[in-house]
Amino acid sequence: MPAHEMSATGSGTEWITAVNWIATLGFGLVALCWACLYVAERRINAVPQTGQLARLLPLYQMCTAAGTAVMFGAVL
Repeated sequence: MPAHEMSATGSGTEWITAVNWIATLGFGLVALCWACLYVAERRINAVPQTGQLARLLPLYQMCTAAGTAVMFGAVL
């Protein structure tokens, strides 16, 4: 069935790889920024405050960004 044969060249998939690389690097950079923000905030406010869970927000966002970067990296 010649109508169902696919060509051997991967035409049009280069942009998908480029977008995956950009997303992987972007989310990795965001994870690094959130980690630096958490460390900087922790240095400034070393005394525990009443809102302990609110202080963990940068860690949560860092883990989310790192997980997304890993997911995009796995697609590559």
